Amino acid sequence: MARFAVVVYGDIQKTSGGNYYDRMLIRALEARGHAVKVTTPESIKNRLKEKTPPGVDAYIIDELCHPDFWRGRDFSGFHEGTILIAMTHHLAAEEHLGSFVRFRHLFQERFFFKHIDYCICNSSATKEAARRIAGYKGPASVAVPGVTRPAQEKQIRDAQRENGKGRVLSVEKPIKLLSLGNLIPRKGIHHLIKCMAIEPRLPCSLEIAGNMETDPAYTGELRKLTAKLRLEEQVSFLGFVTESEKGRLLKEADFLIVPSDHEGYGIVYLEAMEYGTVPVGTRSGGASEVIRHGSNGFLVPPHSPKSLYEILLQCIQNPAVYRRSSQSAVETWLRHPTWDSTFDEVLYELESFIQSGS
Repeated sequence: MARFAVVVYGDIQKTSGGNYYDRMLIRALEARGHAVKVTTPESIKNRLKEKTPPGVDAYIIDELCHPDFWRGRDFSGFHEGTILIAMTHHLAAEEHLGSFVRFRHLFQERFFFKHIDYCICNSSATKEAARRIAGYKGPASVAVPGVTRPAQEKQIRDAQRENGKGRVLSVEKPIKLLSLGNLIPRKGIHHLIKCMAIEPRLPCSLEIAGNMETDPAYTGELRKLTAKLRLEEQVSFLGFVTESEKGRLLKEADFLIVPSDHEGYGIVYLEAMEYGTVPVGTRSGGASEVIRHGSNGFLVPPHSPKSLYEILLQCIQNPAVYRRSSQSAVETWLRHPTWDSTFDEVLYELESFIQSGS
């Protein structure tokens, strides 16, 4: 069995989708008998400086750590023969950033991938971007995020089959919108808030759940925008929520809307589908690999409050559209591979790659 070190920024127990994916990958590796330890770029660099033996066969480096691993000297201390694997959620160079910042990430990511021996991606879109944008030419595989289904899966299937109509969108009370994720500009929450101010205003309320300390300045901008548009009574900022709270929010919401500038995949869209909550994402990145527009959810162009408005208006005016989407969302979740199976093929390929000595 192989010895792996997973390299991530900060605490891997944080609640972001990327961290969750990382934890599930570690669980899958350990289930196959591999030894796994978690470390940080800083710890790796200190060990390399001290010339301490690595004690591992392969490093799995979260690609988001590329600012700490892109120059030749950043990799020069790794023990000869140690395999370097990139765990890639999305490329920073694909985000909607200022020209200088985006170019810096592009420059760093291109150099990062020059040193990588193998690449694990969370979607086909991410894999394609690693090759097209970052110039990666080595072996790569895709392991999409999985789902965790309870033991009563058969009962869920039977209930859905008996219902057959999906959830009903009631306009007798405000339609409940939910945005879930760290409050950062990439998530596009400001576009969702602007959508609610388009005239004539739709009967909607919005709950925004996620870490507000990741980018306090952006959180402040969202609050100011809410006040400027006179939406204080319709918009609630919930801050960080626990897993149980997240489940309750997803179950109670009518729509899960995360209109990101870019998503490598978007685990939260899939999580919403478990409850028949209709997800709305954008066409940038891998969201289209889980959301089929007009079937189990909706896709809109990035940076388009009007497009979000039109989707909501369509569902309000034609409740059957919402019903069908809700039912199809649950069916998608029921058909989706579990975390226990989604990594199987990728890890088999990775094990063969390591055994062959790359």
